[in-house]
Amino acid sequence: MELPLIILGLGNKILGDDGAGILVAEKLKKRLQNVPQIKVDTTSLGGLRIIDLIKDYNSAIIIDTIKSGMKLAGHIYIFSHKDFINSLRMVSYHDINFCTAIEFAKKMNIQMPKEILIYAIEAKETDVFTYKISREIKTAIDICTEKIISFIEKEFNLKNTEVEN
Repeated sequence: MELPLIILGLGNKILGDDGAGILVAEKLKKRLQNVPQIKVDTTSLGGLRIIDLIKDYNSAIIIDTIKSGMKLAGHIYIFSHKDFINSLRMVSYHDINFCTAIEFAKKMNIQMPKEILIYAIEAKETDVFTYKISREIKTAIDICTEKIISFIEKEFNLKNTEVEN
C-alpha cells in the first residue's frame, strides 16, 4: 500500500548546524500532527538505511544540511533527488550516496517515492561537537519550515485549520 508523503529530517544535533534538518522536521511534526496523510520522521542515518524509511511512500521530502561553500550560511536549496550528488549526510565513508541507494532500491523492486524533494540548508559549522546552532541557521530553520508548509498546503490542498501554528 502506497502512503502519500513522508518528510524526513536528516542530521546530527551534536554537530551544530548539522542538526538543522532534524530541527525543521521536529517543527513540521508539531505543525502537521493533524494531517494523517503525512508522516514526519528524523534520522541520523544515510545511504542504504534510508531506503527502509521512505519505501512505500508516493512522495518524500528530505531535509538536510550541505556545506558547498557556494552560498552564504542559511541559504536554502531545493533539489530533486536526481540533482543531488554530494552532501555531508547523504554520503559517508562506509556507505553509498543517497541517489545510488534510491536507484539500487528501484532495481531491487522496492517501491520508492516517485518524487523526492530535498531541502538543503547551507551550513556554517558542522565539524565541532556542539548543540549550538549558528544565528544564520536558526533563521533558515524557520524559513525552511514555512517553505515546506506552503508547498504541502498547495500540494495536498490543506486548510489552515489542519496545519498548526
